[in-house]
Amino acid sequence: MGGVVSNTNITADVFISKDVNIDIFKNVVTNVELNGDFADAEAAADASFAPGDDAGSGGLVRTFLIDDFLSDQEVTAGPGAVVGPNSVVMIAAETDFAAGTTRDVTVDNTGSQSNATFRSNQIPSHAEFSNDALTDAIITVEYDPAGVVDILGGSSSAGAGLHLTGIDSDLGAEIMITIIDGDGDEFSETVAVPTTGPEDVFVPFSDFDDQNAAGDGALDLTMVDQIILVEEGETSNDTILDLVEVLAPADVPGNVLAETFTAAQVSPGLATSYSQAIAAFDPGFSSDPMDMM
Repeated sequence: MGGVVSNTNITADVFISKDVNIDIFKNVVTNVELNGDFADAEAAADASFAPGDDAGSGGLVRTFLIDDFLSDQEVTAGPGAVVGPNSVVMIAAETDFAAGTTRDVTVDNTGSQSNATFRSNQIPSHAEFSNDALTDAIITVEYDPAGVVDILGGSSSAGAGLHLTGIDSDLGAEIMITIIDGDGDEFSETVAVPTTGPEDVFVPFSDFDDQNAAGDGALDLTMVDQIILVEEGETSNDTILDLVEVLAPADVPGNVLAETFTAAQVSPGLATSYSQAIAAFDPGFSSDPMDMM
């Protein structure tokens, strides 16, 4: 790599998708300065991140996209009924799970008056957990990939966590998030869904509690076997959720490009993993700022 992007003068809404190429990236970055001295970029990145920073702070980047809810799915259960699991193969644009991974949904309508429904790919794209009038329900969304996956992308678990964006409910709800690793260690954390308008919620992995009977397991985020979301809303409540992703520290040895991204330059939740970002550049990447325009 001929140079590294400095930590100054990058537009605030830069978004590098996993399908971006070098030409597109050149067109979305303006006023880029390049710094051939990696030590300077490294020092700037270190100064911008401290373990425990939340999603609104510098130094966290997406290391794994769990679900962007782009694929169509609707599961409805009538009064007192349990429907599911209903499985839909996720599309590449909405997840970093391997091809063929399914989103498995079960709707358990615990009410006796009307329907409960899970919907995905509404406009704009999001998931909707809907309890009709006088109805309660427990809605489970499960991701069970073939084989284990590293959701940290080579980053550190210190300061890392799940990022739920655009989450909101009418009357109140809770979502219990469970992660099970390849050794069977199970950890969970419950999130109170806000009722004051769509918000972004960051859940540090350090907040997850050990659910193993012995209590002596350690969750290995580099070999995740299952991720389960269980939403339980109030009667007649609707909950929406835009996206679920993993954010982790950008300061990883060898992470040249993403180390220089801070919250001042990249919209929270939009930066992708450093491996995806670096892949946007070819070995002949120029250190001449004019070549980037």
